Amino acid sequence: MLTNDDAAQSSVGKNEAEADVKKRKMSAKTDAETHDQADGPGERNKGDRAKKTLVRQAYTNIYGLGASIFFLSCGFGGLRNIQSSINSSAGLGVVTLSILYALYMVSSLYTPGLINAFGTKYVYLAGVFGYFIYTAANYYSTWYTLVPACIIAGLASGPVWA
Repeated sequence: MLTNDDAAQSSVGKNEAEADVKKRKMSAKTDAETHDQADGPGERNKGDRAKKTLVRQAYTNIYGLGASIFFLSCGFGGLRNIQSSINSSAGLGVVTLSILYALYMVSSLYTPGLINAFGTKYVYLAGVFGYFIYTAANYYSTWYTLVPACIIAGLASGPVWA
């Protein structure tokens, strides 16, 4: 049977345990509040700054991608449109465009595997490099420069436009 002293000691122990639990809860709250507080007056908390940085980075990436596609389309599109006119000797322009678009269809089949293996950014950069090779080959247009260049550009076209 419990005496008055035992009961008093057990209630004191209970009160101490409850106070300890309350202290832990309060300390967890103050740690969370301290973590979310701003570094100084007028500044946002760390979560908002990180979110703002991510949004800014996303817009920068979108604008960069848009600009690169614009310039790629302008250069390649103009070159493609006059290909059959400037390389009309023995049908070089028409043949290279035919090879390029036939390989464009083929490259569209393996593009998802490339993107899964290497990532979108690296696959896109490699594809753009293929277009640069094709454009450079048109400065000295012969069968030996344009056909390999259009093969490379055709294989690079699918990943660029995926």
